[in-house]
Amino acid sequence: MATQVETSALAAPHQPSSTAGARVQWIDATRGLAIILVVFGHAAGGLIDASAPGSLPALRYVFLAIYTFHMPIFFFLAGLFVEQRLERGIAPFFTRLLPTIVYPYFLWSILQYSLIFALGSLVNHPVENYWRTLVAIPWRPVSQFWFLHALFLIHCLGILAWRLGGVRAVLGAALLVKIVALCVPSTPALSLAAGNAPFYALGVLLGWQRVSALLTSATLEFRGLVTLCAVGALVLLSSQADAIQPYIAVEAASSAGIAKVAWISTMLPATLLAGTALLLMADSLARLAGPVPTLVERLGTVTMPIFLLHVIFVAGARILLTKLFGLSGIAILPLLVIVGIIGPVLAREAAKRLGLLRILALQ
Repeated sequence: MATQVETSALAAPHQPSSTAGARVQWIDATRGLAIILVVFGHAAGGLIDASAPGSLPALRYVFLAIYTFHMPIFFFLAGLFVEQRLERGIAPFFTRLLPTIVYPYFLWSILQYSLIFALGSLVNHPVENYWRTLVAIPWRPVSQFWFLHALFLIHCLGILAWRLGGVRAVLGAALLVKIVALCVPSTPALSLAAGNAPFYALGVLLGWQRVSALLTSATLEFRGLVTLCAVGALVLLSSQADAIQPYIAVEAASSAGIAKVAWISTMLPATLLAGTALLLMADSLARLAGPVPTLVERLGTVTMPIFLLHVIFVAGARILLTKLFGLSGIAILPLLVIVGIIGPVLAREAAKRLGLLRILALQ
């Protein structure tokens, strides 16, 4: 029986493999590791924004290093099954984007932004112009939901390019919009989509089967070398970030400012090396038995609810710890990450028991 593949890198239904009905374990493991980094990044970002400029310098550079590659890997994963699905029909492919990307984007953008508005001064960035922001959500994403907005635009670009010339045309179109975005001023939303389009296109070009073959052929020595090179590139480029670009001082910037530094073109070697290392690490993990690999793969099957809900849980936990218990700083970071992962998983389980998974887009 044919298996179904989602078009979103965050959704994780059955994936095709050599065994009918089986999952591709390295993809689940990659998603699991990447979503942990996403939660860590937003938890760290919240602490950075809540602290005084110049404080938490080590955390700022860790944050910078993570942001160079943890979202590009999701765009890469989103492209892996695109050609296979497009060959089954463009209309079904596009139609599937509506419940898996468009609906959760609008639903949770509105819900999360409304909650932030209700919390007022308790949050790091109190809401201004509430209704104006909600009306602009179709073209101006809020918070972490920029990813879904960008992914939808990139999928549309991929559909058009593939229709014209196949996977190579997808790569060509992605590189073209990336170059145009570097040369022509644009909106932040379009710039984010254009900047990440090449990672998606690389996934489309390679496809999941070719990547699986490459991972299988990777020797232990090669895996170690790539990991060392990735760590070296991250340390070197992150530590020299102020020299690479003199406009944003990492130790004084907000989390949003540090993210902008992470996404400049000069950081690309670190992005590619660290992304490859993460894939190799996930593949190695997927080959092992035990509670840790099982947990990581399990998280990889529920990345959508974690992505949609983790900011609410992380911010809520930070506010409670700070206001009620007087706790703050890097000491509470591990707890924030744990809450940011467990909270959405439990919420998804509750929605499942109540029959609300589809309505709440938490499949």
